Amino acid sequence: MALFTLSNNSVKLVVVNTGAALHQLWVKDSNGDFVNIVVGLPDEDAYKDNPWYRGTIVGCYAGRLTNPLDINGREYILKNTKENIVLHCGPDGWSHQYWEIDQIDAQTLRCKLQCKSKKVGLPGHINAVVHYRLLEHGIEIDYLATTDQETLINLTNHAYFNLDGGGTMDAHQLQINASHYLDLDDRLVPTGQYHTIEGTPMDFGQMRPLKNQFLDDFYIGTSPKIARLKGGQKNIEMQVITDQPGTVVFRPRHFEALCIETQAPPKGGLSNDKSPTLAGPNRPYRQKTQFLFQSFQGWANR
Repeated sequence: MALFTLSNNSVKLVVVNTGAALHQLWVKDSNGDFVNIVVGLPDEDAYKDNPWYRGTIVGCYAGRLTNPLDINGREYILKNTKENIVLHCGPDGWSHQYWEIDQIDAQTLRCKLQCKSKKVGLPGHINAVVHYRLLEHGIEIDYLATTDQETLINLTNHAYFNLDGGGTMDAHQLQINASHYLDLDDRLVPTGQYHTIEGTPMDFGQMRPLKNQFLDDFYIGTSPKIARLKGGQKNIEMQVITDQPGTVVFRPRHFEALCIETQAPPKGGLSNDKSPTLAGPNRPYRQKTQFLFQSFQGWANR
């Protein structure tokens, strides 16, 4: 198993080649003890068959797309669809591919992938470079993708977090700085419509416990500080800061974790009916998200 590790006094991350997956992320609790707060898989072979996309870089398009797909008036047929839907580009997506990884300095891992045109049905030969970068109290994931044709690109990281290092998530507390959520049809495909969150079960405008609530929702953010998550036992808090206009918050039913997938909504999900997911030869795709960690007491002093 190839492991690529970065560490400083407060954070340690471990990445594997398959899917450029964030395999482990160790941060300090209020006692100064390291806790692995990413719910990963036991070894790299397990990431090759990873139906829940644990820890991976998802691309070249995160989310659900339907056939046929229209890009600038031309139709494209996506591969590996079920009922004309493909999630996260399916088994040919970047989450299941071997990424080249190297350490370029003490704080940074560089992950590279080439995707041939039409590999998942989308046009364009794409070169992707993702940097995992250590910060003083967290990590930054910096995404860049260039293409020789106009195509759709929407990248995210699919790490599942449990800030207690295990056990139930019911006592975790969540806050999401969002004003709206995307409407989904009965196949969980975004319709392009969006609704006000206030007063709905998805309203996490104020920090509140998760309890037993299931989540699989696309939030449209109003602040770069899109989300905060507090653990129930270890006094660890995570803050998510992104340049993306939205995030999917997903809590699976069969293991105890929460996924916060920063990304752009599909066209129609923004009030101006434009999305930053359309890339081209002179329009590279860029995304940057930070995950910052402290004890509960630490945030009060920042």
